[in-house]
Amino acid sequence: MAYVYALGGTPAFADHFAAELAEGAGPIHIPLTTSPDLFQQAKDLGRELLWLHTWGERFASPGQRALPATRTQEITPVEGMPEKFAYDHETQTLTLGTGTFAPVATRVWEFEVSGLKVLRSWLGYRMKTRKGKKSSSLDDIRPTQWTQSEELLRLLTILDHTIQVTPTAAKLLDDILASPLIPATDLPTPTPTQRKP
Repeated sequence: MAYVYALGGTPAFADHFAAELAEGAGPIHIPLTTSPDLFQQAKDLGRELLWLHTWGERFASPGQRALPATRTQEITPVEGMPEKFAYDHETQTLTLGTGTFAPVATRVWEFEVSGLKVLRSWLGYRMKTRKGKKSSSLDDIRPTQWTQSEELLRLLTILDHTIQVTPTAAKLLDDILASPLIPATDLPTPTPTQRKP
């Protein structure tokens, strides 16, 4: 799992295989290297990414307790529930209602997965009037006070670190693609029962 996530868990995979992925939905193909060294590198990177992307709840290394600290700080506290947010590229400041957070790197603000601007989407679901479809009257039960500054700071750390390791993941993917690969015909074919969700 960690090997697969190292290859597919950053924008590097989508960037490299953009043409193939744009052709339509279907299973993706993960190149399997025959190199034990490259496999180990990918496994280690994948464990780190899984640890980050599960907010530190899975795949932690022995003794690893908390996510890395972020450079970003809450400069001005958020009062009440924010109704809107904005970003200033020059000062690298995220404004959230009455609150401000800085520095927030532009690359974190712009980070996207398959066209989804991650930070903007996360914030949109946490505004006083949240974005998204209403599925039941339970959606009307909303907080009246912002309590998510710590979670926001963790998200910023996760996004920043993902961006930092993406060049490493891209080079690793290139190295794996340049190495001898295990052909799909050498792998067992799953049965129809095994393919079911």
